[in-house]
Amino acid sequence: MDCTEIIVKRALTKSGLENVNYALNPYIGCSHRCIYCYSPYVLRMDPRDFWSNVKAKINVPFLLQGEIKKIKGNVFIGSVTDPYQPCEKKYEITRKSIKLLINKKIYFSILTKSDLILRDLDLINNYKNVEVGFTLNTLDENSKIKLEINSPPPEKILYAISKIRVKKYVMIAPLYLNIDKELDVMLETLSKMNVDYVLLDKFRFREGMPENLKEYFFKDENKIKDLARRLSAEKNIKVYFSF
Repeated sequence: MDCTEIIVKRALTKSGLENVNYALNPYIGCSHRCIYCYSPYVLRMDPRDFWSNVKAKINVPFLLQGEIKKIKGNVFIGSVTDPYQPCEKKYEITRKSIKLLINKKIYFSILTKSDLILRDLDLINNYKNVEVGFTLNTLDENSKIKLEINSPPPEKILYAISKIRVKKYVMIAPLYLNIDKELDVMLETLSKMNVDYVLLDKFRFREGMPENLKEYFFKDENKIKDLARRLSAEKNIKVYFSF
């Protein structure tokens, strides 16, 4: 996967997300090609360009070194991109940024759907002020391919989850069409991996998205909430909702 190298003016942006002070996105675009991704619409980009023309912010570590001297609060890595997408293998922008945050003892969180994070466990698993999240919509590879064309297969994500030794969560989002048939096995699997909690969220349609996308996702919110609450008690795993 080739990336375009760009120079940016700042590494951190103030975040509008709840309980998040700053966002750090090492790349513009994402080659995972998740059909439901809202990021290109938030950034007002053509989804095809967002998926196929990833831009690496190569000066982010340099900028971050200065910016973290002035900030108070936490940093969320990966709010509108995956910090461990294939381009990270070459550029290591995420790894370099993590090193800087750790050196300054800043609390940070990461959200990914890639097993490339395993490369950085020498840093992550030896730091207390960090939380790692994984997006996992399904354990079925055939279903996954329809939703996320280029992301790693579920078994690789599960393996990565199992190797995290710090606080970790899994985001099952957006809830795809057959999630009610899979949720039992998913929560049992994640409970055995000592995942701290699971976060469920619905599909959020954005202006500009194809109308037929709605057909891929679960619509009965009350049904899935009731099911998740029951399974949460049965599997002994915390489940929260973002809807």
